[in-house]
Amino acid sequence: MAEEHLSRGQDFISQREFDAAIDEFQKTLSLSPPKPLQEDAIFYMGLVYAHFANPKRNYEKSLQLFLKILNDPAPSPLFEQAKIWVGVISEHLETIKKIEKLKESIKEREYKREPPKEIPKEGVKAKPPEIRIEESKEGREHLLRSQKFLAQGNFEGAIGENQKVLALSDPKSQKDEALFNLGLIYAHFGNPQRDPEKSLECFK
Repeated sequence: MAEEHLSRGQDFISQREFDAAIDEFQKTLSLSPPKPLQEDAIFYMGLVYAHFANPKRNYEKSLQLFLKILNDPAPSPLFEQAKIWVGVISEHLETIKKIEKLKESIKEREYKREPPKEIPKEGVKAKPPEIRIEESKEGREHLLRSQKFLAQGNFEGAIGENQKVLALSDPKSQKDEALFNLGLIYAHFGNPQRDPEKSLECFK
């Protein structure tokens, strides 16, 4: 039963039904399943709250969920992935703080030079473009090879496969997923070419 809720939650993530995914993962935890299933549910909840397309994304909640896995005294197969996410989110939150400070500084300087402009109403915000969820066969093959290379510790190979996805002209190719993967690879502690700045650029 717990496995079914976990599986449905994963399906909901791929469909970008984030509230439904969280609900399924919480149901998984409510059944007090074996520890591996508990960790899976916590990990995927962390992913949901960090997902770029989630309108309710919450990096603080995501960080706390990944830290739960890191702080567990028993070894977890998800430890290394959670460790990467903690580093990425921590750097991202720090970047957000710097950006906010910069914005405030710019606002103060503009206010001194010219009268304040009318603040647009909340409802006038531009609607974000719809994100295509179709997958191209060629793009999916590159992404699968990227995952295999990453599991083998072949970071250059994984980077190359994701870059091939970005080079495709097919609008259905999974370019968002390729950028997401590159962000993780550049943040990976075991990558000799680890580059936090490149990682953040990919996630942005």
